[in-house]
Amino acid sequence: MDATADASRQESPATSPSLPQAPVELRQIDHVWVPPADLRDTLPPRFAFAWTELGQIGNRRIVPINWSMSTCVMAAVAGQAIVEHRRGASEEEHAARNFWRLIYQLGPRLKEHFALRQYLPDDELRLRGETRIAVGSHDVLPDNFGVTPDSSARWTLSRVREEGARAARQVGNCDPSDDECFAAGITEEAKLNPVDVRDLSAEEIRRRLRLIAFDAGPSLEPVDDELKDRIYSRLMYSLGRHENDDTATFNRWFFDELSDVIKQIANRKGRDGRIDRMAVRQAVLELVFDSWESVGGCVNAFFRTLRHCIVPELSDDEFATFE
Repeated sequence: MDATADASRQESPATSPSLPQAPVELRQIDHVWVPPADLRDTLPPRFAFAWTELGQIGNRRIVPINWSMSTCVMAAVAGQAIVEHRRGASEEEHAARNFWRLIYQLGPRLKEHFALRQYLPDDELRLRGETRIAVGSHDVLPDNFGVTPDSSARWTLSRVREEGARAARQVGNCDPSDDECFAAGITEEAKLNPVDVRDLSAEEIRRRLRLIAFDAGPSLEPVDDELKDRIYSRLMYSLGRHENDDTATFNRWFFDELSDVIKQIANRKGRDGRIDRMAVRQAVLELVFDSWESVGGCVNAFFRTLRHCIVPELSDDEFATFE
């Protein structure tokens, strides 16, 4: 059975009025994905996913309405239902996907998360004295930063901020902060030297994503798979003890009191003994990153299903943008 067969498509055209000096019709159609009958029992009551279609036929963009963490989680919930309906799932597999989705939601609450990152001022990014001589550079930027086939001039810290400020103004940010300038500058440099992921191994892609998404973490010691498995088991045990909590109580315990959860896991008595608290926190950070694979797979499954509900179907160019 195709899990998309009963997906309903509701739309309400919302054409923006033409601007006096730019008579261009802006086409926007809002839709709601409603699960087919054979999926409804596996999803929350009255589950629906709102999305919008922007642009003219042949140049459409498909985007969720009000994209946020909760929207991503909704897509993952729907995707999990679709995957498990099509392929089946054991109780252990179902519980594992639920676990990874919960752990994923811890990401923005961790101080290591990229969204909370602040860039250092230029004075702290410059090298001095013997270090400058040994490295042969004035700052911490890579030797080839900003270098292209057409320009051998390496970007300085000032150039990064200048390029970032220019890029910010082009998208309507007329007064970008220093952090916004630096972040935009880094992005502009990346556009000059894009990385072809086809040339990278899966492990290298994973390593780069880890560096982009999160800071290193609190522990100087690496977290091996054995320790992560121990933390995973302890977290699953703790989650099981709270499975009958109402939503508000569970969210307060798991999301708002994470430091207490980590303390409980570290101090839990058992055959494998106590675990250093910093090691537990580091393992939780690595588990949060690991959750991206499971959650991403479910989100991907949902949007591939959603694609088949789009009428008329996406052109090759539209599908490339959709992907």
